[in-house]
Amino acid sequence: MKVNNFKTIQEEDERYYAQQWQEKGRTALQNALSFCKLLGQIAEVYVPRAVEVLLSATDAGQTPSGRYRSPDMPDNDKGPGGPSAYSDGRL
Repeated sequence: MKVNNFKTIQEEDERYYAQQWQEKGRTALQNALSFCKLLGQIAEVYVPRAVEVLLSATDAGQTPSGRYRSPDMPDNDKGPGGPSAYSDGRL
């Protein structure tokens, strides 16, 4: 049987372009995954800090400051009957 040179050239081109497209696809996939990884790392670093900033701006989760304290509460945060209160008669 005769060898068809055009057929061999076509098969070689098909192999070349298939390999080239696989390489381009692999590169595009790696770039997309790298970008997603970068977004994840940014979120991991900045989201907790942003939550802390919002909480500090709203005074959530903090002990009440002097303006919210009742006038009969001593400055050392020990109320009457607390563990270090002066003898109140309890044992």
